[in-house]
Amino acid sequence: MKVFKTCLLIIKRRYMSLLLYFAIFIAISVVITSVSATIYNPDFSEIKPKFTVINRDEPSSLTEGIVTFLSRRGEEVKIEDRKDLLQDAAFYHATDYIIILPYGFRNDFYGNSQQKAETVITTESAMGYFADSLVNQYLNLFRVYSTANPDKDETAIADVVIEYLSTRVDVEKKQFGTSEPVNENYRLFARMTPYMLLILVILCVSNITIAFRRPAVTMRNLSAPISSKSMSLQQILCYGLMSLAAFVAINTAGLIQYGSKLVATDIRIIALILLNSFVFTIVAT
Repeated sequence: MKVFKTCLLIIKRRYMSLLLYFAIFIAISVVITSVSATIYNPDFSEIKPKFTVINRDEPSSLTEGIVTFLSRRGEEVKIEDRKDLLQDAAFYHATDYIIILPYGFRNDFYGNSQQKAETVITTESAMGYFADSLVNQYLNLFRVYSTANPDKDETAIADVVIEYLSTRVDVEKKQFGTSEPVNENYRLFARMTPYMLLILVILCVSNITIAFRRPAVTMRNLSAPISSKSMSLQQILCYGLMSLAAFVAINTAGLIQYGSKLVATDIRIIALILLNSFVFTIVAT
């Protein structure tokens, strides 16, 4: 097992750099999981998008209803109808959604030629798309009601549509079983574990491989009284041992950090998380 001992010696001489990477990864993971878990809220709550409505058409119950409906589901941000101000508001995320109703929007809404409103959705903002879907719901339902009741007053239709779309339901949440859900901090740590494992495994394996792939060492090994097969198997054995050590070190650090928050969690769930990590370690190796 001379080759195996040589591999261990190589790792031993470079253990400080490996410990440094390990410490950095653990520190970063603790910071990220703490911050992400603080932002994450497991309880359901409706998001409130910030919206801006620019009405260039004549005031009507149809257009005013858009503002009234969105105000119930979000927060209105009033901005002057100037291109530079609207661009700045979208760029600096002062509002998530801007809808511009052009002149003649109401007449075209009831006519055959439907003039679409111009919309500006803040990039990388899900709330902007949510606000846009709310407007589409309002306009589509308004069209259905007005088509089915052509003689009904526009204000009355707007009130009915807004009241219908504002219907709320009560939701009751129940938890079955005695096991508590996986702690959010540990769940986020488990998500980051594959990245840390991959880097540490690459560092361990590459340090050994680079040492054995040097031209002088390669030529010396060709004349050694050890077959290439035996040499490769001993290296693979060391790769597996180092990968296993990385797996144990990272997961032990996670359990030490968050173990107190997993006392009420079913041990089988934790075992599955560890199994998933172990399988990934094999793939990385």
